[in-house]
Amino acid sequence: MKRWLATLVIVIVATILFVALIAVAAAKQQAQPAQEATPVTYGTTTGDSASLDPWITKPVLSYLLFTKDSKLESDVMDLAGFLSLTEGEMSSLRKIAEDELLSANAVKAESARVVENNTLTLEEKQRQIQAIGYNSRVNQIAQDTDVAVRNLLGSRYPKFRSWIRHWWNGERAFRAGRFNSQHGNTSGDFSAQADIGYRLVYATQYNGYTKNEIALPDKYVKWANLGWCGCPSAYNYPPYTSILVRNPYSVFDVLIKEVGPWNENDNYWDSSTGSNPRRKFTNLPLGKPEAEAAYFDNYNNGKDEFGRIVTNPAGVDLTPTVAGQLGLGYLENSWIYVYYNDLP
Repeated sequence: MKRWLATLVIVIVATILFVALIAVAAAKQQAQPAQEATPVTYGTTTGDSASLDPWITKPVLSYLLFTKDSKLESDVMDLAGFLSLTEGEMSSLRKIAEDELLSANAVKAESARVVENNTLTLEEKQRQIQAIGYNSRVNQIAQDTDVAVRNLLGSRYPKFRSWIRHWWNGERAFRAGRFNSQHGNTSGDFSAQADIGYRLVYATQYNGYTKNEIALPDKYVKWANLGWCGCPSAYNYPPYTSILVRNPYSVFDVLIKEVGPWNENDNYWDSSTGSNPRRKFTNLPLGKPEAEAAYFDNYNNGKDEFGRIVTNPAGVDLTPTVAGQLGLGYLENSWIYVYYNDLP
C-alpha cells in the first residue's frame, strides 16, 4: 500500500513539473520577436537584407493601407490597436499613405512616357529614366512619408517601425505561401498556349485607351491586339483576352490593350522552356511577376527592366471601370486571380 502511494505521489509531482516546464517554454516563445524571413534566392539573383526592412527604400504605407484585402485590413486593425491610434490619427495616417501613392503614381506616369517610346532602345530608355531622376524621386517620396509619420506618431514612432519590420516579414511569407499553394492550374487543364491557367497577382489601376481593358507585362500581346506589326509568330492569333476574378466578382473576356504595369518583356505565364519562352527573368518561378519579386524580395535590386524602383508588386493593371466591376474603388488595389487561358 505504501509503495503504491509513493508511486502515485511521484507521478503527480512529475506531472506538475512537466506542465510547469511547458508553460515556461510557451511563455518564452511568446515573448520572443517574430523571426525574420529568410532572403529568397532565385538562381543567381538573391533578395538581400534590404528586403527585410523596406521602410525608406520604397513605398510601403500605401501598399498596407490602400490594398483591399482581408488579411491586410486585419493587419491595419492590429497596427491601430498596437499603437492605440485614435480615429483622427488613423485618418491622418491614411492621408499620408494617399499622398505617397499619388506621388509614386505621378513619377511612374512621367517615366511611362519614356518606356512607351518605341523608337528608343532599352539602354536609351534606362538613361532617360535616370536623367529624369526617377529613383531619387521615389526615394524622396519614401523619406517624405517617414518624416510625416514621425511627426504624427512622436514617441510612438519606434514602436511603429518595429511593427512594420515584423509585419513586412510576415506579409512576405504569407504571399510566398499563397503563391506556392497554387497547384493544378497548368496549361494542360486550361490552355494550349500559356503554361499556366491562372495566378493570384497584385492588381493596380491605370487610365487606358478604353474603359474596359487591362495591361499585362508583354508588349507583343498589346501590339497584336492593336494590329501593330513586328510580333513573333506565337502572337499571330489575336484578340487576346483574360478573365479576372476577385470573389465574389468576376469580369470575362477583357482585352489586353496596354503593356505593364512595370515590365514589357515579362510574359511570366510562360515557362522559359515552353513553346513561347519567357523572354526575361527566366530564373523566377513560373507565374511569378518580376515586379512582385522585386518589391518583396529585392530581386534585380528591387527594380524593373528599365531600372526603375518598383513601388508595388503589381502583375496586372486595371482601368477604373474594370476595377469597379471587381468591387474596387478610387485608388484601391487588390490581389486578384488572372486567367491566362487565351494568351500565347
